[in-house]
Amino acid sequence: MILWTLAWIVALYLLSALGGRLPSLARNRSGAEVKAAENLFHELEETLASGLVPEEARWERLRSLAEPWSRLAFESLAQLRSEGGAVIPTLRRFRELARTHFDSLGEARARSAQALAQAAVGGALAPVFALALRWLLPEVADAGAAWWAVVGMALALGLLSGAWIWKMVEAARWGGLAGEEREWMLAVQVFGERVLALLRLGRAPDRAWTEALPMLPTALVAEWGGDPWKTSEAGANEPRNLREALLRAGGAYKRSIQASLWDGQPCTERIESAVAGLRAETRAYQERELQLLPTRALKPLFLLSAPGILAILGFAFFLSMSATMGE
Repeated sequence: MILWTLAWIVALYLLSALGGRLPSLARNRSGAEVKAAENLFHELEETLASGLVPEEARWERLRSLAEPWSRLAFESLAQLRSEGGAVIPTLRRFRELARTHFDSLGEARARSAQALAQAAVGGALAPVFALALRWLLPEVADAGAAWWAVVGMALALGLLSGAWIWKMVEAARWGGLAGEEREWMLAVQVFGERVLALLRLGRAPDRAWTEALPMLPTALVAEWGGDPWKTSEAGANEPRNLREALLRAGGAYKRSIQASLWDGQPCTERIESAVAGLRAETRAYQERELQLLPTRALKPLFLLSAPGILAILGFAFFLSMSATMGE
C-alpha cells in the first residue's frame, strides 16, 4: 500500500513538472525565432543610424532567419541596397512587426495560463480522489479489479479533458484560426511590409502587389485572387472572426492600390494604414478568444472530468454501503 501510494505521488510530480515545462518548450520554439529576427533588425538599424555600414557577413545573417523573416528581410533589403533605396525605415518597420508579433505570442501565453491550470486539475483529480478513498475506506482496498477499472476510466476521461482544453488554448492563442491557417496571421502582415518596401523602391502599386504575392501561402492567394483589380464583394462584409478578417485584408490592400492609381496619389500611406488596421483587428480577435477561453474550458471539465470523479465517488459509496448492509 505504501509503495503504491509513493508511486502515485512520484507520477503526479513528474506529470506536474512536465506540464510546467510544456509552455516553456512551446515558447522557446515559437518565440525564439521571432526574437532573433527582431534583434538582428535592431542591430542593423542601430549600426546604420550611427553612420557605419554593416559588414556583408551581417547582412548575410538575414538568410539564416526562420521563415517568413528570411525571405522578407533578405530580399527586400537586398533590393533596397542595390537600387539605392532608404534602408532604415524598412528595417524599423520589420523590427516593429517582429516585436509586435513576439509580444502578442507572449501575452497570449500568459492569458491562457488559467486554462492550462484547469487542464492540469482535470487530469489530476481522478488519481487524487482514488488515493484518498483507498486510504480512507477499507472496502475500496478489497474491491480488486473492479475498483481499478473505474479509476482507469476516470483517469482516461481526465486526460481527454486536459487534451481538449490544451487544444482550446492553442486555438485561442492564434485567434481561433485552424492549424493550417495560423501562418496566415503573420503572412498577411509580412505581405503588407513587402509591398511597402517595393513601393519605396519606386515600384508601381500594381507591380508591387504582383512581386509581393509569392510571400503568401497558396491557399490564401487562392482566397484573395491574384489580380489587384478584382475585389471580392464578400470582402466588404463585416468579419465575424479572425479568418474572415484576414480574407478581408486582401480586399483592403487591393482597394488601396486601386484608389492610389485612380487618384494619382502615393500608395504608401494607404498601405501603412491597412497594415496598422489589420494589426489592431488581429489583436482584438485574439483578445476576444482569450477572454472566452476560461469559460469555454469549463465544458471539458463538466463533460469529461466531472463524470469520472462522480463515478469514483459513487462506486466507493456503493462498496461502503454494500459492506455495511452485509454486516
